[in-house]
Amino acid sequence: MRALYLNNSGSRWIIPGNTVRVVGTVNGKAYNKIRKVDYYESLGNFATCTVRVNGVRYTGFKSDTSEYYEKDNVGVFIGTLHLDKCRKG
Repeated sequence: MRALYLNNSGSRWIIPGNTVRVVGTVNGKAYNKIRKVDYYESLGNFATCTVRVNGVRYTGFKSDTSEYYEKDNVGVFIGTLHLDKCRKG
């Protein structure tokens, strides 16, 4: 996959077409959907991902477990982002 850097230092980047399963509670309702990642940001040896849910940005670490699903007859592994463990804003 090709990464596109958003700044000169290389600490923020996007990977076109990358998705993550977002789970948690939003406005008192359970939320479990696949969302497009806005961008990744380096944090030492780790990377956080940022997604938008109902117009609000959530930033956090993807979980270590990946989920397998089929999209257009092609198997894809995606990570999970738990909104309860994310920074909001």
